Amino acid sequence: MPAVAVLLCLLLVGNLPLITWARFLGPMAAGLLIHLCWGRRHSKVATGELAAGATPGTAEDHAMAEGRRASRGGRSGR
Repeated sequence: MPAVAVLLCLLLVGNLPLITWARFLGPMAAGLLIHLCWGRRHSKVATGELAAGATPGTAEDHAMAEGRRASRGGRSGR
């Protein structure tokens, strides 16, 4: 049954006029471009918040991890 549903959806989408595709893909491409440009400029790596080789996370995440390491004797066991 799911395969029939997929085929019917493809049939419906395939029969859309080209202007509909243009109205869909144009704003979609513009949004993707804005998203990528904004993300590149405001990423933690670009702003220096994330040093090379560091693990991503909030300051609270790192503080909690340090607290757990301290309670285990300061070593992670690796």
